[in-house]
Amino acid sequence: MKTWLEIPEDIFFKIKLYGVDEEWKNDFLHECNNFRLGHVNLEFPSRSRSSAHIKVKFHPDNSCCEIFPVIDLPAREPGQLACYARYFRDF
Repeated sequence: MKTWLEIPEDIFFKIKLYGVDEEWKNDFLHECNNFRLGHVNLEFPSRSRSSAHIKVKFHPDNSCCEIFPVIDLPAREPGQLACYARYFRDF
């Protein structure tokens, strides 16, 4: 995650981890904090692209964690009020 958040290219990926629990989630967030990877609602902003971030979703019902990038693209023409549409490419 740290590398992706610092590169200027849009590289798409999707990682699914199974068998994770609340303790694993807490350990994950602790390690993110150690690497100074701040987040808002488990969205980690790119340091090189203001419109990109990594989303982390935990699904406690099936003990799964998903990690994937999200790119916000302008949804209107230049000069209009800012409006963004979310783009996620799922392989």
